[in-house]
Amino acid sequence: MSSYDNQYNLEESLFGEPYPEFVALIDSIDHKGDALDLGCGQGRDALMLAQQGYSVTGVDASEVGIRQMVERASALGLSVTGVVGDFHAFDFPQQYDLAVLDSILHFAEDKEKEIDLLDRVLAHTRKDGYVCIFIHKDAAKETAPCMVTSRPKRRQLAVGARKTSTTSTKRSASTSALRSRCTWPS
Repeated sequence: MSSYDNQYNLEESLFGEPYPEFVALIDSIDHKGDALDLGCGQGRDALMLAQQGYSVTGVDASEVGIRQMVERASALGLSVTGVVGDFHAFDFPQQYDLAVLDSILHFAEDKEKEIDLLDRVLAHTRKDGYVCIFIHKDAAKETAPCMVTSRPKRRQLAVGARKTSTTSTKRSASTSALRSRCTWPS
């Protein structure tokens, strides 16, 4: 049982709607293909991606969250597959056009595990695809996101975000451009 199961049973949309900046980014992408949402919870991002034309796989440890996401997707006629499990151990069955890691990286307890996850996500993202990472600076629920959409080098993501801001750059953007948009601790 996930620590979120009880909360998801009490609140239909615990984390609210997708960030408007994220929706705008997705609106601006012409090619919609396969998307992966790691730590999808109740599916706020996964459902939006499916509504925008993506075929989405959402992975989360919460059986309740996955069930709620799949039920909503089915009711809306959307292409969403739910996988219950530890997203750190997810066995990537394919390449993706877009990967979402929304508020799942903390770089506090097991940095190497999270760096390994990032390496695997990047290895399973198609050329010219997008990796969207949201990191929160404070403990407040879903406030002040730092959205990074790029293919940064491994070690530059090792310690998380110091400054929070919202940015969007294509995965092929240079690491220096990424650093200028979202400041990472040294």
